[in-house]
Amino acid sequence: MTPGQYMLWAVIYFSCLCSASLANNPRVNFREKEKKILDQILGQGKYDARIRPSGINGTDGPAVVRINLFVRSIATISDIKMVSARSSPSASANEEKII
Repeated sequence: MTPGQYMLWAVIYFSCLCSASLANNPRVNFREKEKKILDQILGQGKYDARIRPSGINGTDGPAVVRINLFVRSIATISDIKMVSARSSPSASANEEKII
């Protein structure tokens, strides 16, 4: 056998192994899994995902979400390549509206 044939057989063997392992695992419905967890925590039938969360102090305003952001790295900063979005000819209309 040539090296190409060995490679072909290896690919066929690997694909058979993968398809066999996928066939044995039933599909997981993550929404159903989440619902079961919430039912365990909150009690049966207390949580309804269709209802919007209440705002601060139970008002009907928007829900306040606070996050912490951790920046792992920043790419190099070049004074020469910096261009204002407003003066850039390649800036689209949407970018100009955002700024």
